[in-house]
This record gives sequence, C-alpha cells and structure tokens, in this order.
Amino acid sequence: MRIAIAGATGNIGARVSLALRQDGHDVVALSRGAGVDLLTGAGVDGVLAGVDAVIDVTNVLTAERAEAQRHFATMTKALLAAEQVAGVGHHVLLSIAGVHRVDGNAHYAGKRLQEELVEAGPVPWTIVPATQFYDFAMMVTGWTEQDGVAPIAPC
Repeated sequence: MRIAIAGATGNIGARVSLALRQDGHDVVALSRGAGVDLLTGAGVDGVLAGVDAVIDVTNVLTAERAEAQRHFATMTKALLAAEQVAGVGHHVLLSIAGVHRVDGNAHYAGKRLQEELVEAGPVPWTIVPATQFYDFAMMVTGWTEQDGVAPIAPC
C-alpha cells in the first residue's frame, strides 16, 4: 500500500514511517524537508498521486489559541483538498484522547478544529485519539506552571 505521512520527519511521523516501511508499505514523506509545506501549499500538488491513504501526525508548538487553530486549519484544509484531487481513499488523523473535555488549552483547541475539518471533509476518515506520549510530559506540565513554578517536580 502507498501511504503518505504528513509530518513524516517529526517525533511521531518518523516512527510511523519506519513501522510502515518495515511492514512493506511504500511511504511518501510529506514534510518541509521533503519539499512539502502544508502551511504555504508548496509542493502539495501532485505529491499524492497513487497514494491510498494519508496519515496526519502534524503538530504545532504554540501557547496561542488562534495560532494553533490557524496552523492546524491551514494544514488540514490543504491536505484534504490535495487528497480529494488525487483520489486518496482514506485520511487518518492522530488526535488526543480527551481533547473535547479541556477548554482552556490552545493546542487542544487546534486539534478540535482539525478533527471538525476532517469529519466534514470530502475524504473517508479515521480519527485516532491517542493518550499523551511520555516524552511530552514535561511540555504538558509546563502548561500548568504558575509564576514560573511547576506544581510537581520534574522526574
């Protein structure tokens, strides 16, 4: 199967790409390093030709709600439009378990918008709500800091 990975060179994308290659799949890397920028649309046209499925593991690091939403919305819209043109059969989105229960988190607001766009989009989809990854623990605890002091000591 020919599978494109949006965010292929990131923390999760690199692992997903490796696992798929080891299982014998043809992986198409969608990343700035591979000449594809989903924020500007550069390199998106034609890159999905012959792709059966797209796995979206893109990310953004920002504490600003509007920026997270803009980032995820721009990338998701560009990706879904390119998938529709190329006739991609399925879109898989990595999301976060419990994202709909936390209102004050900018990243979660962006992920919620991303989910909504995928659900309303033209391509059949699956949303995978994963729990937070261990290596994100320090980042997540940083979100709870008040006056520069974390409520729990780092491991």
